[in-house]
Amino acid sequence: MTLFADKPFVVGDYVRFGEDDGTVEEIGPRSTRIRKLDGTQLTVPNSDIVQARISNFTQRDNALFLHVIGLRYETSDDQLRFVLAELRELLHAHPKTVHTVDDPIRVRFVEYGDYSLNVAIRAYVRVTDYNEFLAIQEDILLRMMKLVGQAGTGFAFPSRTLYLGRDGGLDNERQQGAEKQV
Repeated sequence: MTLFADKPFVVGDYVRFGEDDGTVEEIGPRSTRIRKLDGTQLTVPNSDIVQARISNFTQRDNALFLHVIGLRYETSDDQLRFVLAELRELLHAHPKTVHTVDDPIRVRFVEYGDYSLNVAIRAYVRVTDYNEFLAIQEDILLRMMKLVGQAGTGFAFPSRTLYLGRDGGLDNERQQGAEKQV
């Protein structure tokens, strides 16, 4: 009865409860039928559904675009600033992104990763349909790829550096100056 009284979803909604998700096809007095993404029909007792946390994706007003991109360590600080500024501009100018004081677009250099300079990107996209969200996400990701190329840098990939000789990358003069100050 709780399922019929609260109506957390209706036929046609895309929902997730527990580890299962899919489109609701039928709501019966004892069970609910859900069509999973792989085409499997799942029949779930309503008693299980009312005890689970239910996420109804059809009822959302926006979709979250959340990505972390890794740039090569050879990227200079000016290149990184360029990428950050251009990504912010891209997301602010996109007609489907939501940017308010309460939910701002965020593009931030967040960490030195194992093999990359990591940039976290967070924005809401004004869309309810998942397929439409995927198309918008694809468009934004492709534009991001172009911007990274325009900056003269690239995306990082897992790598290791092996030094076969003496590393000349340290500045001995500055090292000695720092040691004298301590």
